Amino acid sequence: MSALHIDAALIEREIAALIDACPEMAEDEQLRADMIEGETDAHGLLSRIIRAALWEAAQQDAIKALAATYGKRRDASAKREEALRAMAFRLMQAADLRKVPLPEATLSIARVAPSVIVEDPDALPAELTRTKVEPDKKAIKERLDAGEIVPGATLSNGGERLNVRVA
Repeated sequence: MSALHIDAALIEREIAALIDACPEMAEDEQLRADMIEGETDAHGLLSRIIRAALWEAAQQDAIKALAATYGKRRDASAKREEALRAMAFRLMQAADLRKVPLPEATLSIARVAPSVIVEDPDALPAELTRTKVEPDKKAIKERLDAGEIVPGATLSNGGERLNVRVA
């Protein structure tokens, strides 16, 4: 368990104890906010938590950038590999060699089965096509919001989430 988790559990207990000691806090949001700020380190902990969350978000951005860079490197490497394999293939064809055993690998020229090339998907007979069916969640939500019953679909209970605006 991290220090933040431990500190959060401690602050939660402190808040519960404050509310137990001063029940009117439960009804008065301003009093509750003032008491929690004055009697606990909740604001300090929230700052630490959000700084950690923002750091994690920055890490994600950095990792995404690295992934893009490495993706470009991977693609370039794949092109070089393809060119090298094509060069070996041409060399073996020029030498009329079907198989070459080497210390690194055994190279062989294999026959490739014919593959289907679809030139005009719209011209294909229906029995030779597949249709992917997926829910139209926007339309389903509109109907559910309008009070209609949509078999196989319901609305979630929603919930709450934390919004963070960084100035």
